[in-house]
Amino acid sequence: MANENLTLQQGIVARIEQLTMTGSLDEASQTRLSTLCNEAVRNAEIHKDADSWHLAALAWYEHSEGSTRRSKMIRFCEARALEIDPAHQFARQYLAYQQFDDGEYEDALGSLELLKPEYFEDLDQHWRVLKNRELVLAAQLHLARDVPLEELKSQL
Repeated sequence: MANENLTLQQGIVARIEQLTMTGSLDEASQTRLSTLCNEAVRNAEIHKDADSWHLAALAWYEHSEGSTRRSKMIRFCEARALEIDPAHQFARQYLAYQQFDDGEYEDALGSLELLKPEYFEDLDQHWRVLKNRELVLAAQLHLARDVPLEELKSQL
């Protein structure tokens, strides 16, 4: 049952990605997009597993509307995923992305520091490790912190 739900959630995210690839959306497409996002949240509420909540957050993350509601829904869904599985790396990563996008650089740094680079490396997703390092550096710059250049060079 859990696999069926994840497949359903992944299908919703894929349909959202298809809708948003066209660029600006008309009112009917925006309505369809919101309906799909809400469907993903309802599925997560039924199945109550971390992956379903993270996929619901991804649905909202892909939502083209840069609204306060979008941000709140991403945070809500990722928080639910992390309540169920505090070690869920993708939920933590996307929460950090949203915190960064919202200008909450201190919170983003805190989330990014909890990520385990080896998790993404084991999945052969080395680009995620680089993206996370980039966000740490950018958050530090936004916060006018000293950037440890020697440490950064040794990681490249």
